[in-house]
Amino acid sequence: MNALGCALRTSVNVGVALTRLPLHVRVATKVLLFVLVAGLSATVDLQLMWRNRWRFPRGIAATLTCQFLLLPLLGFAAVRAFNLRRVEGVMLIVLTSSPGGTFSNWWCSVLNGDLALSVAATAISNVVAIATLPANVILYLGASYGTEVRTHQHY
Repeated sequence: MNALGCALRTSVNVGVALTRLPLHVRVATKVLLFVLVAGLSATVDLQLMWRNRWRFPRGIAATLTCQFLLLPLLGFAAVRAFNLRRVEGVMLIVLTSSPGGTFSNWWCSVLNGDLALSVAATAISNVVAIATLPANVILYLGASYGTEVRTHQHY
């Protein structure tokens, strides 16, 4: 089984396990996530964000560099350093190649960080991940396991 197929099967199994949760638990998690995102977004001071707009490109560039270049490279290094089995290596590379989410925005809010920059960086990194996630996964899985990673898997 190739590495990408292993990752796809694992993600399908996780998705099946999540759909087995009771309906009220699934609804409650979606409502709580919506409240978290809406609450964080409502605390962003738009006037302050507009005044500091020239600082944003540097912050977002640093975020994208760390998120899509440094973090996947560190995940690849960990796979090689610890000689992980294929299933653990695939999951680590996929995880480190994925964009950040709203949890980082929550931590930024709790620790009085620049929440506007965090929300903007999360939004932009999710759009950029459309191209960088598959590219990083294919690059680092091929380098980790020395086999060609097939991009089309038929089940």
